Amino acid sequence: MKQPTLKDLIAQLQENPAQLEKNIETLRNEEKLAIEIQGFIQMYDLCEGDFLKMRAQIASNKTHILSSLKEAPKKANHFPKLMRYAAVLIVLITCSILSFLYFKTEKLELSSVYKDPGIPTYMSSSTENKLETVMFYFRKNEFNNAHTFIQPLYKQNPTNDTIVYYAALINHLNQKENAAAKLFKSLTSKQNAFTAKSTYFLAMCYLNQEEYEKALVELEKVTRLNDEAVLAFALKNRQEIETYLANKKQ
Repeated sequence: MKQPTLKDLIAQLQENPAQLEKNIETLRNEEKLAIEIQGFIQMYDLCEGDFLKMRAQIASNKTHILSSLKEAPKKANHFPKLMRYAAVLIVLITCSILSFLYFKTEKLELSSVYKDPGIPTYMSSSTENKLETVMFYFRKNEFNNAHTFIQPLYKQNPTNDTIVYYAALINHLNQKENAAAKLFKSLTSKQNAFTAKSTYFLAMCYLNQEEYEKALVELEKVTRLNDEAVLAFALKNRQEIETYLANKKQ
């Protein structure tokens, strides 16, 4: 049986603790273990198999790990001092790796996210027909097709706020965050019908790029614009991001 990697153990810690417990017991019998795997088992023992405590330890800083390790020798005084220092070193190295993996894989997903209903205002009959095609795919959640049709329309109408807005929104829904953010910024820099919504979605672009502080700045702006369509979402999103960041610092 293939030996699980540290990344596998982290995934099991978050999603399948029962499997992790079995793997830990199997790994104890292995003669050759990577240093980060040894550290993970050390942490498991220090936390006495408490998965919630392990998650908290991984999310904490090295000082927190060290303070926990100071109590470990009391339970194992028969270990030579050099071995205890080696154990500390192993866990610290592992903590750095674990923290990287933990925060690399853990991404904030908001429980309340606004999605525009897709009801544009048209500027001319020729534009209307083309934009209606875009919105047809938009309402069907076929964002790749919507993107295909919105691009030439945007090139022909780069100053049309409605088209710029939906070009930005479709880029955002296609996870093209840099392109979307650039277009949303062009709308937030002036007063128009899409200012509040563009500010909100600019925050969502930052969120998807894990630039949480920038997202908070934009959400704060939304709360001052008093657009009922996005205000409640902005307030709830801001609270969730602040809670997430506070938990990461613990």
